[in-house]
Amino acid sequence: MPPILTGEKVVKKYGDLLAVYGVDFSINAGEFFGFLGPNGAGKTSIMKMIQCFSPLTSGRITVNGKEAGRDDREIKAMLGVAPQDDNLDHELTVSENLETYARYFDIPSGRARESALRLLRFFHLEEKQDTQIRSLSGGMRKRLTIARALINDPGILILDEPTTGLDP
Repeated sequence: MPPILTGEKVVKKYGDLLAVYGVDFSINAGEFFGFLGPNGAGKTSIMKMIQCFSPLTSGRITVNGKEAGRDDREIKAMLGVAPQDDNLDHELTVSENLETYARYFDIPSGRARESALRLLRFFHLEEKQDTQIRSLSGGMRKRLTIARALINDPGILILDEPTTGLDP
């Protein structure tokens, strides 16, 4: 079976700054994979290119046979992404954050509500479902961010700095 995610000679430049230079990787289905390195090594830049959030300068990334830069919409539909920083909507409640995000994937509202409740139970946030985000602790926001990444039942889950702020 071919790898589910590959990178070939991936390069990312920000102006004159060379953030990623010639990185190759291959990830098989069912595999846990991590990019390790010091701050500024380009880990987040690579993940943003995989997510089709930031274009490659050169090289090639494929996700389940789809090519970044060409098949971005299809790639985004396959992914669940929990970014390093909190990007939840602080004006919405916990449940509203999950259900609203589900709409980006055309998940019908009834199914979105069921999935949201299931994820809130799993992440021990059910009792907070009607709470606004700004009232949550950092650890609760991190758990909600990961729950949101799972709302579309993704084939690939991308976690950037997943343990930062996460309760044990």
